[in-house]
Amino acid sequence: MAGSHVASWPAPALSFRKAVGRCAPHAFSPAGENGRGGPQLGLANSKFFIREENQSMKVKDIIDILKCEVLNEGSLEEEVKTACGSDMMSDVLAFVKDQSVLLTGLMNPQVVRTAEMMDMHCIVFVRGKEVNPGVVDLARQKDITVLSTPYRMFTACGLLYSNGLRGGCDIQ
Repeated sequence: MAGSHVASWPAPALSFRKAVGRCAPHAFSPAGENGRGGPQLGLANSKFFIREENQSMKVKDIIDILKCEVLNEGSLEEEVKTACGSDMMSDVLAFVKDQSVLLTGLMNPQVVRTAEMMDMHCIVFVRGKEVNPGVVDLARQKDITVLSTPYRMFTACGLLYSNGLRGGCDIQ
């Protein structure tokens, strides 16, 4: 439309780091200050580190990044290579591969059964929801770590992505 003004996100060629820096330059600290050799970005009184490459991480790292409460402690040294955020277990069955961590707001035993079928070693319940003890007991029987984070799913997935954990998608 002639004469209308539409605000837009920075140009597509602009990297995430530059785009966020442009929006919130106060959020970054000098490289190396965080002890990991990169910038920090503040979010809800927490800090996370932006990494550009795909990295695996351990369950104990997820606990720190997402400020999780441990509801069932499986192996905290277990390595996870990808993450999946979904409330639809059919999507998890269809698309997940390669030692993922499952982030979900769904609170029933089917979540644990799906995680077991897909060889997932960690489930993160989002939004600080109260988890049914029966679900935690089933996870204990299957030796699956169960965590709860106060973050919403979008934020929790973004924090893990920003720390190098990817979704396992083949799209470049």
